[in-house]
Amino acid sequence: PAVSHHVAKLAAAGLVDRRKSRWWVHCTPNPAACELHKTLYRLAFSKTWGLPIMRVAEWVAECQGFAAETSA
Repeated sequence: PAVSHHVAKLAAAGLVDRRKSRWWVHCTPNPAACELHKTLYRLAFSKTWGLPIMRVAEWVAECQGFAAETSA
């Protein structure tokens, strides 16, 4: 697939903001959405990595904050 296909998928997920000009598409990462994605990834593997439950609880709190930012 072309790069535009991947950018469209990232934009659809809310990870990238796109702005079209005449011939160009300008992409900007959405920091809150990227942090949310990173946190969810870490949560998914926390058991595998053997992390303490308190660290996981911190990530859940962070994730709630990021989710509030992205939905605003």
